[in-house]
Parts: sequence; structure tokens; C-alpha cells
Amino acid sequence: MAETWVQFATKYYHQQKKSNPDYKFKNALKDAAPLFKKDDKKVEKTTKPVKEKKTAKKGKKGTRSKKN
Repeated sequence: MAETWVQFATKYYHQQKKSNPDYKFKNALKDAAPLFKKDDKKVEKTTKPVKEKKTAKKGKKGTRSKKN
């Protein structure tokens, strides 16, 4: 996923840089994030969600308070 984000952000930067020569890469990272998340949601819908196994919580043994 990291490679695709870098590629997406770089491509977005170059597109914006053509129209605005003062455009900076840090601005591209901020501006491209919501657009990338929208594209990412489309991918998530096509893949099956992975279910996480739930583990039971262990009780606390020997935590009885001592009297002075």
C-alpha cells in the first residue's frame, strides 16, 4: 500500500505543479490524502474482510486487597 500511496501522491504533485509552479510536495501530500482514501474504499469493497479472532480476557487472580 505504501508504494501505491507514494506513486499516487507524486503523480498528484506533478499535475498540480504544472498549473502552479510554487506548489510544494508537502501540500500535495495533504491535498491528495482524501482523494486516495476514496479510491482505497473502492478496493476494500471488492476484497473480503478478514475476521479477527477474539480472545477471552483472563480474570485477575490474587488481587485481593490486604488488610493492615
